[in-house]
Amino acid sequence: SFTGGGANSGAAAGSFTVDDANRTTNTDVLTLTHTTTDALFGGNAMGAGLLFRLEDNAGAISNAGRMVAEWEDSTAGSEDSAIGWYTRSGGAVLAEVARLSSLGRFRANAAESVPAEANYSILGSTNTGLLLTLTPRLALMIAGNERVQLAADGTAFWNVADAVTNTTTD
Repeated sequence: SFTGGGANSGAAAGSFTVDDANRTTNTDVLTLTHTTTDALFGGNAMGAGLLFRLEDNAGAISNAGRMVAEWEDSTAGSEDSAIGWYTRSGGAVLAEVARLSSLGRFRANAAESVPAEANYSILGSTNTGLLLTLTPRLALMIAGNERVQLAADGTAFWNVADAVTNTTTD
């Protein structure tokens, strides 16, 4: 059921409720669907999202944030999807700032390219920030250079990018 609170009621503008006997699994309360009139159907990067708009101090309604689910690969039967988060800074348009890939890899500052083996990364602009890679090894990258690497066998490497390698083992 849908209940509308009204524009001036002091309550939420609306709420959705599903009342069922399901106690141990999720129930979809709201479904967003995006289809296309294009004869080629959906393609890579097609998505559906939630756009958040707020009133600024001049009374203008502006886009403040967005969450999008989109196809990384739209091939029927082997679809891969991702979720992206968008914010704005300094009055600029919304830009993707984080992404969770179909493989469960999370990237903060999703505009940057991240090595395929990275499971989690935090990047500054133009790949100058910190990259933390969690795979069979742990790697720490600073300013675009891999500085520390810890392998699954306990071997540690320092200054990896400069080819000055100091190692130690357990």
